[in-house]
Amino acid sequence: MKPSFGKVALRAIATPALWLGAMQVAFGGGSAPIPVKVLVNNADAVVIATILDGTVVAQALTLNLEVQEALKGPLQAGAVVQVNCQLSTEAAAGATTGVDKDRGAFFLRNTNGKWSIVPVTSGFIPEFRGAFFVLPLNARPKTFGSDVQPSIHERILAEVAGALETRDSRLHGGFVDFMWEYRSNPSPAMKALFAQFRSSTNARLRTVGLRVSVANGDDQAFAQFQKELATQDATVTAQIAEDIQYYFNATDPQSVAKLGRLVTSQSSPAGVRKASLTALARIHTRESLPYLAGFLDNPDAELQSLAVGGLAMFANNVPAGGHEPTSGSWKYRTEETIRHSVMDATIIKNSPGVVAFWQSWWTEHRLELQ
Repeated sequence: MKPSFGKVALRAIATPALWLGAMQVAFGGGSAPIPVKVLVNNADAVVIATILDGTVVAQALTLNLEVQEALKGPLQAGAVVQVNCQLSTEAAAGATTGVDKDRGAFFLRNTNGKWSIVPVTSGFIPEFRGAFFVLPLNARPKTFGSDVQPSIHERILAEVAGALETRDSRLHGGFVDFMWEYRSNPSPAMKALFAQFRSSTNARLRTVGLRVSVANGDDQAFAQFQKELATQDATVTAQIAEDIQYYFNATDPQSVAKLGRLVTSQSSPAGVRKASLTALARIHTRESLPYLAGFLDNPDAELQSLAVGGLAMFANNVPAGGHEPTSGSWKYRTEETIRHSVMDATIIKNSPGVVAFWQSWWTEHRLELQ
């Protein structure tokens, strides 16, 4: 999609598809996580329960649960309920060895008085623990501040995060894409929960915490990210760069300066520099302009196009994150700024006059705008 104004298109800085993130614990091919909020909505009851006993006959799993805590529905703490679930063919062998040692978060549906498990994964369920979130007996859920009222699905995420910190060898993480969960619901409760992840004993949670904190413009997280760039795992660096590119939305001068340090630092990898410049172009506040203008003469056409696009969006009064100018008068918008609005490397390569125009524009307005 390339929304446009005037005669030349300004390329949209789009949000990427959100898919399986770093927190996924894979069972095998054919399975995919179901968002926890969807699980809650699809369930008639949501409970934290201990498994008393269970059997698998063919592919049919039957468990007897003792409810410890009822988060949704008619079941009460202390109730014993029998639940059923259909497993994949491969899960029948091995059945329920050690089943009575498990505790978990269960999503249940009532059909004609009989309870069945709503599996936490779609498709392939290779083992009975793949039907629910296993919560080891020594697990302690992450907590929220006293002034935060978490929803049911946020409380489940806190339980799963606590389970991950036990380092239990079983599939206690289940299928949870924590990054997707946060991006789809950055509520106060989620911010309070994810802020704790940066100091987690679980490496995956720490990475998620750092990613979220950097994208939110947290001072300490930014300093940590920059300090560890030289030694950080390349995959983590790429993930954080993507978070900055698509999700960094803070427009205050201090936050813009953090991005500016990343784009101007010689120690920043190319991917981090491009991601930070993309964020600056998307934000295109007055404070971002000197950083953008600094890339007008860069030999990389992609970086040049971001510089041109960011300056053009400011000059034409395009809202941050938008693609069309705000109506009404704006002192910097002219027919020429409209005509030279572009964010496309190919056009930049083939139209040197575009960059020259914005170099001239910046020379004219620099003292006023810096």
